[in-house]
Amino acid sequence: MHVAHADNLNEHQQFNIYTTGLLEPLKTDIEVLDLEDMEMTMSLARAYTQRLAVVAKANKASALKSRCFPPPKAAMTTTTATNRL
Repeated sequence: MHVAHADNLNEHQQFNIYTTGLLEPLKTDIEVLDLEDMEMTMSLARAYTQRLAVVAKANKASALKSRCFPPPKAAMTTTTATNRL
């Protein structure tokens, strides 16, 4: 963290340095909150990071599941069923 190496910075400066190092969409999520407390900012950043990891994992699992099973067969239409009689 860049903040750990900086001396004599106020909370706002620390916040700006910290959020500069974050990736999107995490950076925007944290900046929108406009927190003044660095501990809360860092805690929420960790929580949001975990949330993004869970969502990414769920999306990956869903994508893999959809590739493993063929799409359901289309139901026979009325004309097809009538033509077979």
